[in-house]
Amino acid sequence: MKKKVFLIFMFIIVSTVVFANVVAVFDGKEITDADLKDYVNKVAGKKYDNYLKSKDGRRKLAEFYIERELLLNYARSIYKEKDINKLKHSHPNLDIDTLYLLHLIDDKVNGKIKVEEKELESFMKSNGITNKNEAFAKLLSIKRKKTYDELIQQLKKDHKIEFVE
Repeated sequence: MKKKVFLIFMFIIVSTVVFANVVAVFDGKEITDADLKDYVNKVAGKKYDNYLKSKDGRRKLAEFYIERELLLNYARSIYKEKDINKLKHSHPNLDIDTLYLLHLIDDKVNGKIKVEEKELESFMKSNGITNKNEAFAKLLSIKRKKTYDELIQQLKKDHKIEFVE
């Protein structure tokens, strides 16, 4: 009897340890705590170390990880590597993945944003901003975020994303 209880207890512990480190599943690929730690070390940077310490933080990191994968896959499907390598001359310290992302964001986000004079004046008036440069920067930031979010939502439509934690 004690042996059965011990075996059940050990199974529960091992199952918890094995399944607890899966944070999300992206198109059938499990994203684990180890993947997120590697992502922080190689991509996001040490300022994101604290995200690894909480459930909410790991979920947010998994979202960042998945968005990066979505963007990279999309960029690789629409741009040729030889074109991306041309960017290497103006950005010699950036790796190829970063160059793909830079080109994609410049093309599909920044390249889609237009701010008309009337729109800027209306924004200034409705937000009580008197400095035109300040208003332009804020409006541009809002439009960039909206355009980026729309791109991400469009890309997510074709993928299965599940958060486990």
